[in-house]
Amino acid sequence: MKKLMLIIMIMSAVIVANAQIEKNELKLTPEITEMVVARLQNKPDEFLATYSVTNRSQLMSLQLGKPIPMYVIENENLKFRERWQVLVMSDGEPLFLAEVKLEDDGQYRWAGGGAAMMAEGIHNYEYKDLIIGCLGIKSSLGMDYLIIRKENQDIFVQLYDYATREFFKYEYSFSEIMNLIKK
Repeated sequence: MKKLMLIIMIMSAVIVANAQIEKNELKLTPEITEMVVARLQNKPDEFLATYSVTNRSQLMSLQLGKPIPMYVIENENLKFRERWQVLVMSDGEPLFLAEVKLEDDGQYRWAGGGAAMMAEGIHNYEYKDLIIGCLGIKSSLGMDYLIIRKENQDIFVQLYDYATREFFKYEYSFSEIMNLIKK
């Protein structure tokens, strides 16, 4: 009986470790782009500077990058937050991350923005095409780990190592993330 329980526990751990994250895509419509631009156009220059906008002409050539779905851990499972981090660029250069959320009425709204250093890091990340989400555990941005699908596995990449001040330093499996949280 003990052997059977051990086998079941090991099989469960393997299934959880290899479970793939459900895709939660956001189609970037002209309305979403207009919402982000409109949010910025009427703001004072001091406000724009916090988003790395140094010249109002940058607002005329804004582009949005691939939306990154945001997740949290609830009851030892990943849960989609109904929010995305969207890279905002001007002339192909990263400015900041805008957070877009889905409201109860089915409309998308601006939920916040900032993190210019993070935007640049994601834009220049060697595996940026493999990003399928981000996981928030304790950061104010709701982004502590990028989730990438590499070699058909979901890998959690630490966004910023405060000790070394390096971006994208360590890679973890979901079970390793759960162990880190429990500690």
